[in-house]
Amino acid sequence: MSHYLDDPELTAQTIVEGWLLTGDQGRFEAHGHLQLVGRKKNMIVTEGGKNIYPEDIESVFEDLPVKEYCVFAANYLWPQKVLGNEMLCW
Repeated sequence: MSHYLDDPELTAQTIVEGWLLTGDQGRFEAHGHLQLVGRKKNMIVTEGGKNIYPEDIESVFEDLPVKEYCVFAANYLWPQKVLGNEMLCW
């Protein structure tokens, strides 16, 4: 990726000295593998100003017998693409 279209400020914040800063967060486990645990820019802000992190919601479901799942704000994706009155989907 070389830049964001028509957004030089976001490009400067995201591409630093040739590196793409994705916002992924992770940790190295004892055996040396990197485990991705979330994203820096993943916060959902409700209309009332409450900060919700999908990882916090996902941690409640860790013991379920499923391989993968995701939590996201449904009404951000469709139809309005705005935050407020979030309905979290799992």
